[in-house]
Amino acid sequence: MRITNLLSIVVVLALGTSAQAAGIVASENFDSLNGGPFGSLPSLDGQGGWVVTSGTLGVRNDFQLGSFDGNIVQGGAANAVRDFGNFGLNQGSGSQLTFSLSIRVNQGLFSRASVGFLDGANYFPGILLGAGSSQWQVFTGNGGVNGVTSVGSSTDGFPGVGAPLTIADISVTVNTSTLLGTVSVDTGSGFFVPTGLSDLDFSALGFTGTDGRNISNWDAFRIRNLGVSDTVDNLLLVVATIPEPSTGLLLGLGLFGLVMRRKTRSERG
Repeated sequence: MRITNLLSIVVVLALGTSAQAAGIVASENFDSLNGGPFGSLPSLDGQGGWVVTSGTLGVRNDFQLGSFDGNIVQGGAANAVRDFGNFGLNQGSGSQLTFSLSIRVNQGLFSRASVGFLDGANYFPGILLGAGSSQWQVFTGNGGVNGVTSVGSSTDGFPGVGAPLTIADISVTVNTSTLLGTVSVDTGSGFFVPTGLSDLDFSALGFTGTDGRNISNWDAFRIRNLGVSDTVDNLLLVVATIPEPSTGLLLGLGLFGLVMRRKTRSERG
């Protein structure tokens, strides 16, 4: 059997038996909430389990562009939180987490949201993601109420001064085994990884502790620091399980090893 043919078999076995299994843990697109046109926004407070904890946030339903596919949240400098109940994440529930959202960005805007732990009236962030005034940003919680520490930021692909308001989809994927993560952004031309936002250190997270850094505590989404033009939509948390190598894959690798061993012996002979 040719080595190239054997390699093809191993690849087929790997692809056919060790694909990721992913599932949505929590999501919010605001479409079921009562919204209104800009300038007359019904409050987000009390709708769909959301509680506005500071400032004013409204649900807008006349914004139709890009990934904003219905109602969105927009308002002044404010914060709001939604308690879903514990997500049930643990060290064995999956090896990859992805948190994503849609945002409207430009110079001077702050459109960000987080996933974390709501303990009574106190919220402890796990991951905060979005856009600052001039860059893509990602943070982890630092153990304090509403407290975060920067993990990475980048201006790569961020709208420049004078650019029109931009719709962006942004996501962060973290491997819960290695605690390394990568941020991806799509501003309309497909997802890309901004410079400096790959192989980020998320070692502040884990599965122990009493605050939002403990992934098994996560139970809530939070919208943070929205200005009048800042917009958030399509919050999503997904967990993916990457199975151990399957029997078929192991057999294929073993077969490859045997053939290589025989080939080496025959060459020596």
